[in-house]
Amino acid sequence: MRNSPKVILAGGNGYIGGTTAFALKEAGFEPIILDNFSTSIRGALKGFEVIETDLTDLPQTQHAFKKIGQAAGVIHFAAKALVPESFKIPGHYYSNNLLSALNLAETSKSFGVPIFLHSSSCAVYGIPKQIPIPETSNLEASSPYGDTKIMAEVLLNRYHHMNCLRVVHLRYFNPAGAWPKYGWGEAHEPETHLIPNLVSAALQNRPVSLFGNQYPTPDGSCIRDFIHVIDLAEAHVKTLQAMLQGLNVPLRINVGRGVGSSVLEVIKTGEKVLEKKIQIKIEPAREGDPPQLVADSTLMKEVLNWMPSRDLSQMLHDDWTWRTSLVK
Repeated sequence: MRNSPKVILAGGNGYIGGTTAFALKEAGFEPIILDNFSTSIRGALKGFEVIETDLTDLPQTQHAFKKIGQAAGVIHFAAKALVPESFKIPGHYYSNNLLSALNLAETSKSFGVPIFLHSSSCAVYGIPKQIPIPETSNLEASSPYGDTKIMAEVLLNRYHHMNCLRVVHLRYFNPAGAWPKYGWGEAHEPETHLIPNLVSAALQNRPVSLFGNQYPTPDGSCIRDFIHVIDLAEAHVKTLQAMLQGLNVPLRINVGRGVGSSVLEVIKTGEKVLEKKIQIKIEPAREGDPPQLVADSTLMKEVLNWMPSRDLSQMLHDDWTWRTSLVK
């Protein structure tokens, strides 16, 4: 990989960052990981250069970039990302998520790193007025976490418009699944996402929690647009390649399948894929959870000439395969 373009992955030791590291390596890049391991497991990601860095500390961030040298781009995954937690400790979310974005942008500018991909979120849309959601929708976050993503986008837009960086915000919908080939999957503590909780519940023969069953949807449960984490990683690779080729990539791109699945539909699909009956425990609705979040993925298809290919069954199967491998 001596002649491979280096790509800095800020927060690259996490679930999505690690998956993207493997996808970049397969595509001929050399990923360099920056992480402080606050929400990931130290030493979990093998085969990559990892530099322990607190991105809220500007001198530490600058030191890491100096050590790396010339890089083709930065992908910024490093952010606190639990919506319920963001209501409990909003100050921490604002300071962590905004400082890390600012320090990375300023350091990228100083070291001449031209491309900046920002892991944004469909949380910027809050409770959307239009489904599926286009990138032109108003930004009205319904959580402190969503606020921080909007603010980070505004901050990075200024660097983009001053021609300091070429920025693209990839607005994720709901990543799920695993990459069993690399022994890599979703391992958060606490785990708040549906599919890993569903698979874990099936493995442990316990109920899975359903947070709210009286939403204005056909079956009363929330509807989400789930995208396989490998497809999400490939979206980063495709975007980076397009930018390196000098293509005109828009500032904001939704990254989802454009397919909505309710929580109850996911559970039913899980029963088929895992061949297990899954019990449901009804819990109160969580603060900040919109009834529906489904991407309008038209722009992604037009710009990248690419669409996600892995369906909900594949996400459940891969998460199950990875999780069961851990207990053998």
